[in-house]
Amino acid sequence: MAIASLDDLDGADEPDFSLADDEGEAYEAVPAATGAANTALRHRTAALEKLRELRGLRGGGPPATPEMRQKMMHTVIEPLGNNRAQDLIVAVWNPLPGERLNAARTRALVEWAVADDDFDSQAVLMIQLAQENTQAGEH
Repeated sequence: MAIASLDDLDGADEPDFSLADDEGEAYEAVPAATGAANTALRHRTAALEKLRELRGLRGGGPPATPEMRQKMMHTVIEPLGNNRAQDLIVAVWNPLPGERLNAARTRALVEWAVADDDFDSQAVLMIQLAQENTQAGEH
């Protein structure tokens, strides 16, 4: 059927793009699953970005002051535990045995711990990501 003018469209049926009753339930389940996957992806991306940011801080420079080390103890080491805090530092900078963090690195960890409500889980995820990258490099 050829349409000669717009007036010919007045009588044409409009397509129905609404979901059938049984399609609506399946459609509603997809955003929930996608939302969880998006949340996990956002957390992973944020941890990778923070890892890159922290790795960009150079070693050397002035040592952390006693006050800064005290803040590190309260904001990073106590919440994570000594072993996990050490794992985090090794994952980020892999310092030589006995090497202390300089002022810039210490300050960056303290500021991150204070600013991020999700610091504990982000730190754990960062450790896991660094370990995955190390294992991937070994194969």
